[in-house]
Amino acid sequence: MGQGQILTEYVFNSEAADYCAICTTFVYEGRGNSVKPKLVPLRIPSGWMVSYNNFLELSTEEFTDDTFKYEIDLDEDILQISSQAHRRILDLGWYPSFHPDGQYKIMLVELVEKEIQPEKWDDPLFTFSSRSVNEIKDKIDLVLQQVVEGRL
Repeated sequence: MGQGQILTEYVFNSEAADYCAICTTFVYEGRGNSVKPKLVPLRIPSGWMVSYNNFLELSTEEFTDDTFKYEIDLDEDILQISSQAHRRILDLGWYPSFHPDGQYKIMLVELVEKEIQPEKWDDPLFTFSSRSVNEIKDKIDLVLQQVVEGRL
């Protein structure tokens, strides 16, 4: 593999055909051509659009200072998915960005017709914070399921 290549693997769960997990591995210059951690597998219901996904399998408990190898990957723009049908946006970020005292934060907001409408971001339907990748993964899966069921 050469530098800058992106390998994407789409994994479909045959038991739940309406869900899809997307796993991507990046190979990049600058860190010894090392392989970046895999994306966290998520159960994303059909009909949801992924705007961006940088939610990586990281050991955030090791993020105690600026020597953490993946500090640059912990910013406010980690994952954003939306559903036009359910009029929802789920957003995941690390707050404060690049900071060892930070944590992941999930926000679920109402999707509005106008592209820029900050008051909806100021009034989220749901929020949850944690430093644990597994807790965040489980909460995202639960929130998406609750939206599909009409409970959020």
